[in-house]
Amino acid sequence: VVADSQHFRDVYEEFKEEDRRYRMYDFNPLFQFPIVRPWKHSRGLAIDQDRMVAPVPDLVAYRFSTGIFYQMFNKYKERFSRYFGYLFETYVGRILQESTSSENLFSEDTIRCTYPEKKGKVPDWVVVEGDTAILIECKATRFSRAALTTGAEPAIDTSLKQVLKGLLQLHEFREAAKAKLPGLELLCRCTDLIPVLVTFEPLYLIKSKPFRNHINGLLEKKGVNDFPWQILSIKDLEVLQPHLAAGVRLGEVMRKLKNRTFQNVLEEIQLLTERTYKDSFLYPLNEEIYRRLGV
Repeated sequence: VVADSQHFRDVYEEFKEEDRRYRMYDFNPLFQFPIVRPWKHSRGLAIDQDRMVAPVPDLVAYRFSTGIFYQMFNKYKERFSRYFGYLFETYVGRILQESTSSENLFSEDTIRCTYPEKKGKVPDWVVVEGDTAILIECKATRFSRAALTTGAEPAIDTSLKQVLKGLLQLHEFREAAKAKLPGLELLCRCTDLIPVLVTFEPLYLIKSKPFRNHINGLLEKKGVNDFPWQILSIKDLEVLQPHLAAGVRLGEVMRKLKNRTFQNVLEEIQLLTERTYKDSFLYPLNEEIYRRLGV
C-alpha cells in the first residue's frame, strides 16, 4: 500500500492513457498506493525519522476493501473472478438475510430442490412479499477502464456482457414463473415479478434513458422484448439494508425506482424510518476495520 515518489511516478507512466485526449482520465496511482513516502526509504533510516503521507485518507480503507478485488483480479484474471462470483452471491444473501424475514427469502439452492437445473435458469435469490417477488441475480461486474475512459461503444458492449447474461437468466426464470411451471409453487401467488440485477460496482448512467435503450436493443437481438429490468449496485443494497430491516419493502422501493432516482427514493424512506447507516449491520464491522487501521 506504500510507494516512494519514484515508484509512484512509474505506476502512473505504466497505466496512463495512450491517447492523450483522454489524459484527464489517467489512472491515479493513489488507488493502488494510498500511502506515499516523500523520499526513498533507507534501510538505515530510524523509524521515527521516516515519513509517510496519505493524501486522501479514505483511499486507505478503499485499498483494504474494494482495492483487494482489483489486486487479485489483475493477477489471477478469470480464475479469481469466477471464485469471487460465488463469494459475491453469498454476500448479497447476507445483506438480504439482514433485511427481511427468513420465510420471505429463498436461495437458488432452495429453489433447485423443486426446480432442477434441467428445467432452466434460476436466480441467486428470491424475496417474496405478498403477491410480489423480487428476482435477484448477482454479477460481480463493472465497467472496464476503457469503457469509463473513452465511452466507445465496443468497450461498453464488452463490459455489458455479464450484465446481458444476468438479464437473460432473469428473463428465462421470470417467464417460467409467469407460466406457473411445476416446481415453482412458491411463486404461484405472485402477480408482480420484479427482475433485479445486483452488480459489484455502480454502473454509472446505466439507468439513464440512452443506456436503457441501448441495453434493450441488445436484449431485443436475443429475442427479449418489454422486459422491466432494474439494476442496483451492492452499495445501493447496503444503504437500503437498515431501512428494509425497519419494515420498508424491497418491492415497493423497486417500483418507485422505475421513475425516480435512487437518491430521491432513499431520502423519502429515510424520513419514514428515521434510520441512518449507524443502524446497519455493517456499521460495527466498519468501526472494527477503522479501529485496526488506527484511523
